[in-house]
Amino acid sequence: MTPTPNYPPSKILVIDDAIIDNWIFKLLLKRAEKDSNITTCLNGKTAIDKLRKLKSEDKTAMPEYIFVDITMPTMNGWEFLNEYIKLNVDCLEQSKVYILTSSLFKSDYDKSLSYPFLKGYIRKPLSLNKVNEVFGIA
Repeated sequence: MTPTPNYPPSKILVIDDAIIDNWIFKLLLKRAEKDSNITTCLNGKTAIDKLRKLKSEDKTAMPEYIFVDITMPTMNGWEFLNEYIKLNVDCLEQSKVYILTSSLFKSDYDKSLSYPFLKGYIRKPLSLNKVNEVFGIA
């Protein structure tokens, strides 16, 4: 019998002001048996501040996955994406960034296409199937 590889946990940043959605995300990852370290931020400003700190202190701690809601107070998802680009770090290639939103507006989806580094546009509610798809879990 071949042993299962022991990969380090994925570093995930979830940026969403809806605390219940953050809780659901964590629950779905657990149900998918995805070993992960999840950090949540309730707005884009807090997330950008955290990423700036990581950039200056420990680039290896940058998240592998970033999920960002569009509609949030203080700094919305679009503003976050614009500031994220300005970070000008290799994480633009290293991090897989997804929009995670309840927006049904086609204009939001169309706007997401103007960010070539985005890996996907996921509509809430998040499902176990979608989590499995994003993380390549069979």
